[in-house]
Amino acid sequence: MQHHHDPAGQATAARASRTSVAVALAALLLAGCALPRHTEVVPGPPASTAARSDAAVLLCFEPVFPGKPVAETAVDNVVGAFWSAEESGRTGFTQRDAETLATNGPRLAMLAALPRPVAIGLSASGQAGTLNIDSRLMLPMGRLLTWHTSQLLAGTAPAALVCADQACFDTARASGHHARTLQLQLTRLRVAEDQPNRLSPEIGSALTVAGDGGAPRTLALQSRLDNQRITAEGLFHSDFLRVMTRLANQVAADHAQKILAAALP
Repeated sequence: MQHHHDPAGQATAARASRTSVAVALAALLLAGCALPRHTEVVPGPPASTAARSDAAVLLCFEPVFPGKPVAETAVDNVVGAFWSAEESGRTGFTQRDAETLATNGPRLAMLAALPRPVAIGLSASGQAGTLNIDSRLMLPMGRLLTWHTSQLLAGTAPAALVCADQACFDTARASGHHARTLQLQLTRLRVAEDQPNRLSPEIGSALTVAGDGGAPRTLALQSRLDNQRITAEGLFHSDFLRVMTRLANQVAADHAQKILAAALP
């Protein structure tokens, strides 16, 4: 039997293959543009090993921005801490491709053609290479910190009171019902992307503790995670947002635990 070489057929097949790759790439890019890039914040469950206490503790979150509650303070990797009633209630990002489609295209097409578990593994491990994406990453750190702290105190010291402003704090302190007072000033709110697709969220604060007959003292508290991959759970925007929310919860919960330890030594 003779085997005939068909250059025209091979060229047609090659064009079809390239077309399939282009269609897959275009679909991937268009899908990425259409997917949501914000999600309502979901605080993680509070966890405390502290014994219950009947201590009457008074805690005040000093505003980062005058007249605005700490719960409405968000943070991003562009301007740092900022006030926004809207952004403080959700995790989000904006994204702008910093490389050309020709540069990103081959890797995106490769990932699009692979089974999803394989593509996730390559992306999470970094073996697929790095896509240079210029992004603004926003975390609702103020809301998560106040929520975790309030929940921990409510569950551990039911007589505790948390104030969101100075007027509440002054009124409660004047009542004389609280033996120990705490004033928390946030000194550092940061979410850095020091390496592509890796986040380093951080909270720093100065906690002034007064009462119990001693002189007021100020404690420096810090909570931080370093270089956490936002691609660790998948390649879709929803996966990025889920990881970002989890990391923000971890840092906020850790800081709340440190505040609790100072409130109930």
